[in-house]
Amino acid sequence: MGSDEQGILHPQIAPKVNPNPLQKPGTDELLRRVTTGGPDDPGDRIFIADTKTLRHLLEVAQASPMGQAQIPRCGIQVDLHQRRDGSRYEVWRLVGGKPKPVPLPPIGEALLRGGTIIG
Repeated sequence: MGSDEQGILHPQIAPKVNPNPLQKPGTDELLRRVTTGGPDDPGDRIFIADTKTLRHLLEVAQASPMGQAQIPRCGIQVDLHQRRDGSRYEVWRLVGGKPKPVPLPPIGEALLRGGTIIG
């Protein structure tokens, strides 16, 4: 990121919006996907997560029948830093509420209880 750029914090930077994302069968309908940054964006960004946080997320995910953890009220905190040479980079952190295991979707719960699916 050049010294005159501000990355995601720049007011003119817009996220990429995919209004027709690929749908996965058996899941809730995905209406839109918005991507900010990522591997196709040339900005100088890093994501930092400490081992304590990653271990906790893994433990929460392991308690889920889906093998996943969810973070309610999640967001991204982006800090813009400037090095002594004037170059800038961003540090991204996930922020949110207490992680919890992802439950089975309603159709999975019905099957576990011996229910039938009428299509």
